[in-house]
Amino acid sequence: MATELRRDLPQNPDDYFEILIDSTHDRRNAYVFHINPLSTQSDGLISEERRSEDDPQDFDPGWDGVWISAAKKAANGWTATVGIPFSTLNFTQSNDVVWGLNFKRFIRRKNEEDLWSGYRRVFGINQGIGGWPTDRNY
Repeated sequence: MATELRRDLPQNPDDYFEILIDSTHDRRNAYVFHINPLSTQSDGLISEERRSEDDPQDFDPGWDGVWISAAKKAANGWTATVGIPFSTLNFTQSNDVVWGLNFKRFIRRKNEEDLWSGYRRVFGINQGIGGWPTDRNY
């Protein structure tokens, strides 16, 4: 399912794929990238685990990173390709870099959320950077 065509609006009514990158591995700040089957992009920053009851997004959508993406629908689903340049992410250059990383796929028709690395449900994926049960370092 995909209906949203405007960049940076919540993609809650759609299927979407989400990438979270904690480039400083502080478990409090991260970059968020969404894409839906119509190739609509949404991105933002999680800053100090921001959360507001008045805002359906628990990240700041005012940040617009430079990245590319494309999606393609097929008979059996959809695929997405995403390119995020290192220059978009603020990180310390070192020989020993550790990042936090997570992926989420949301399937609207099933109301199903699939995660690469689980999190504590009391946090939510965007709030649970520090709540991920395991770190996957790459």
